[in-house]
Amino acid sequence: LRSGKRGRPAGGTLSPCQSEKIIKLVKGQKPTRKIVVDLVKEELNIGISLWTAGRYLARWGFKRRKV
Repeated sequence: LRSGKRGRPAGGTLSPCQSEKIIKLVKGQKPTRKIVVDLVKEELNIGISLWTAGRYLARWGFKRRKV
């Protein structure tokens, strides 16, 4: 048996630069998780789950809206 850290490595799917790009696109709106998922796929060609989109919205300071 190997000892060591388990689980996912620290950090997220999006780099800070990529996060800033998405934040600028949703600034001034009331983004939903679905909107964030679609924007990330369209702009960055990265697939993320609704759950991950909700975590990003919370991290970025937006109120989480489920739709």
